[in-house]
Amino acid sequence: VGNMKIPLMIIHGEQEQLVNADYIAKLKMPNLWNGEIQFIANAGHAPHWETPEKFNSLLMNFITDVTIGDRP
Repeated sequence: VGNMKIPLMIIHGEQEQLVNADYIAKLKMPNLWNGEIQFIANAGHAPHWETPEKFNSLLMNFITDVTIGDRP
């Protein structure tokens, strides 16, 4: 991910038990959206399923930001 040329968003459920957030946070990710992992409360490994409204809101904000962003 350190060599990616496109914007990257990582969504992580706060109750995730399979993927270690500390490990992900240590990766070099210069294109990480807003410079941070997006955590969703009350979600585990499947935040898109467990908290679809929160997930969809983050996803739409990301898409809007990277497609419209700073355009004149």
